[in-house]
Formats: sequence, C-alpha cells, structure tokens
Amino acid sequence: MLVRCATYVRASTVRPNTQYFVLWCQAGKLEETALAVGSQQQSSLLATGEKGVVYCRSKEQC
Repeated sequence: MLVRCATYVRASTVRPNTQYFVLWCQAGKLEETALAVGSQQQSSLLATGEKGVVYCRSKEQC
C-alpha cells in the first residue's frame, strides 16, 4: 500500500532488533493519537528495559 504525501527512503533496513511503526492519524486527532501510542509504547519499553526513538517533523511535534 502506498501512502500519499510520504517520503520514501530506500536504504538497507536490516536491523534484527529494530521495529518500525507508521501510524495514520485521523484529522484533528494528531495529538490525541500520538499521546496514546506514546504512552502504550512507553509502558511496553519500561517493562522490557528496551529503548525507543520518536521521529517527528519538528521539535514542537515531539
């Protein structure tokens, strides 16, 4: 499935211990969705002692 208005980067992504998540947010629910997903991932990472990285277009979005 192709996503409109997305930037596609073609490079090696062979990282056995890395998972990528891309989520589509409903219009007007960006912050609500981001906080819910962030909270869920934080709980999961704390339980396993793993690390996570959040990528956004700007510092303000993070």
